[in-house]
Amino acid sequence: SRDTHTSTRRNQLFGSMSYFTGGWAGSHHLKAGGEAIRFHVHESWLSAAPGNVLHVMSGGGPSSVLIFATPSSSEAGLWTYSAYASDAWRLKNRLTLTLGLRFDRYRLFLPAQAHPPSGQQFDAVPNLVDWNTFVPRIAAVYDLTGRGTTLAKFSLARYRPAPNAATAFNSNPNAAIWWTRHRWLDPDGSGLREPGEEETAPLARP
Repeated sequence: SRDTHTSTRRNQLFGSMSYFTGGWAGSHHLKAGGEAIRFHVHESWLSAAPGNVLHVMSGGGPSSVLIFATPSSSEAGLWTYSAYASDAWRLKNRLTLTLGLRFDRYRLFLPAQAHPPSGQQFDAVPNLVDWNTFVPRIAAVYDLTGRGTTLAKFSLARYRPAPNAATAFNSNPNAAIWWTRHRWLDPDGSGLREPGEEETAPLARP
């Protein structure tokens, strides 16, 4: 009886460049790049339960009802800006060091949106919250035999968990699904909520 639709859009732009150079201190492979990602999610609910009412029973009797306000829709998104640079430095024929650094900036946003049943409008929030992260990349490869048959490798890196649009949904005043919970009386004992059988004041709401 639930009818929900989710659409996502992920726009991405990225690029990188490399430069090779050498000298008395060894050869270098310098690499730098970056990317920008816009992740947008649109979630819609056309129905949430039969008749948009969920009955809650306790001990075989009526307890409460959840009344859903559909259709409803909610939108949220995330911008990610990243840049990285590294140097693969070959000191001698048997040793190569790779040193790098990565930068990521995350920005959660909310597009302008509305809740159709109530007509309530929500203005766009271009920057709901933002934060930056810097993480290192270090690696070394050493040729133990000098013939390329046995290599010793070492690497050290730190990876930050990347958020997604669900983080913005959690802070969105326009919930994807709107509901109120009321105490249910059911005076006729039908086992089905009928208009007027619930107390007016809600027990809870999203």
